[in-house]
Amino acid sequence: MSVKEVKSIVLVLENCEVIPISKEHIVSFYCKDIAAVIDRASCNSISKEQYCEELYLEIHKNADRHYSSFGTESGETVFKRLACPDITGIHITYEDDTVQYCIMPWKDGDSTGCNNEYQTSYVSKSGNMHISICKGKSMEDMGNSDSIDHSK
Repeated sequence: MSVKEVKSIVLVLENCEVIPISKEHIVSFYCKDIAAVIDRASCNSISKEQYCEELYLEIHKNADRHYSSFGTESGETVFKRLACPDITGIHITYEDDTVQYCIMPWKDGDSTGCNNEYQTSYVSKSGNMHISICKGKSMEDMGNSDSIDHSK
């Protein structure tokens, strides 16, 4: 098995928005238990999908700026948008330009079905955003507890 260096990630949100995060803005990244499932997804499709059981991400404060949303500049910044718990998947692009897409664990957190109960996030005193998505684990269990700043 060869080691593949990550070049960037793109967070896919429930409303189909995408937020790219370049490598220089990724402070910490942990994506664990990626598994593939091949099944009949619809009447005309048998497809392979990959699922990630745990994601922990720390994004540097310099990434918190306006982003492109459906071809126009968003009125929100990256951190304000990511405070809404609705990351559905992640595209991981490697240095060799291969891309891996992983679907996140999801449990509807409200009646709209747009919020993921498994996702938590906060901005630390240092200004970095911490995001975790996992069923049954706290952010401390997933991240480097030495770097997590609990003062919001």
